[in-house]
Amino acid sequence: VVISSRPCMRRVGRWMAEGANIEGATAEPMALYRCRPPWEADTGHVQIVVDLPTPTKRSDPPAVRKEAALRALDLLPPADTTVWSDGSAAGGTTRGGAGAVIHFHRLGKKIEVRAAAGAVCSSLRAELMAMREALKVVTALPLSELRQSLSIRLLTDSRSGLQLLQRGPSAQTLELAADVWRLLQELGDAGATVTMQWVPGHAGLDGNEDADRLAGEAASAEQTAVPIDLASARGAIRRHAAEMASARARAAHPYPTPTPGHDQLTRWEAVTLSQLRTGFSPLTRDTLHRVDLARDNKCPECGDTDSVRHLLLECPAYAGARCRRWGPDPTLDEVLGAPASIITGFLRGVGRVEPPVDAPPQQSP
Repeated sequence: VVISSRPCMRRVGRWMAEGANIEGATAEPMALYRCRPPWEADTGHVQIVVDLPTPTKRSDPPAVRKEAALRALDLLPPADTTVWSDGSAAGGTTRGGAGAVIHFHRLGKKIEVRAAAGAVCSSLRAELMAMREALKVVTALPLSELRQSLSIRLLTDSRSGLQLLQRGPSAQTLELAADVWRLLQELGDAGATVTMQWVPGHAGLDGNEDADRLAGEAASAEQTAVPIDLASARGAIRRHAAEMASARARAAHPYPTPTPGHDQLTRWEAVTLSQLRTGFSPLTRDTLHRVDLARDNKCPECGDTDSVRHLLLECPAYAGARCRRWGPDPTLDEVLGAPASIITGFLRGVGRVEPPVDAPPQQSP
């Protein structure tokens, strides 16, 4: 977009927000205050575990990861309530969904939770929302049922979410994470103990697969009413700015299509070819003249104005070498679209492999 004058920052901000599809979205408040001061916040009833007793890697087979997860679950204290939570976001950036399945073992019932996490949403935000919505269900139980559900384990494949919560309630700057801690403290007031355990995702764990399915269903729900947090808004604007820069570079670059065989070149060949493709090369006098490395922009062979186009297509001194490689009267697209080795071979053949800088002036004796 070309504009005749410099616009105000508010207008630019509005343009960027519109391009990032966040204009008019409801903003989530930042967690600038706490329900309780840090010295009154009891966190002893919450245990957060982000590792397994048997370490696993993402590249391990699902069966190996499942066995390691089951071994970790066997070491947890007995639970009255088991929560499996999961969140998803398309590409980790859009259409977030949160899902959880809650098993109340002593009550003999199961509750499934689904919640849209936002049209612009990170995977972390979707995971935190899944935890929050599940804990909301538990805290909303009638007192008689809550008393039978006080030993709680929450299982999630979001290690980053648990690591964020590990910092404690007073360190949260995301309203969503602060909400999770408020609910955990409310459960602590009721006498509950909560163990939050990381488990590997997509390892064949039934509860995790159920939560993943619910998160996928929630991602298809209406998203417009879900507020957007500052981190997600920043991410959306950064992505839009990168897309604009990429589109501008593609439009400005005269030859965006790669030259065949470019990856097989030596360092000098690759750099030289890339420079030629931009239209500016130290092998031509016009480029050297621009940066004051040559007194003029004249071709060292014929005296006409030197340029990438002149070097590859027009200089009569190189007509024979040019015709042998590309035939008579090639276009620049044909030259740069030919195999890269032909272009570098042409440069070597005509002796244009060093910048044609001016010789230093001779000093008088």
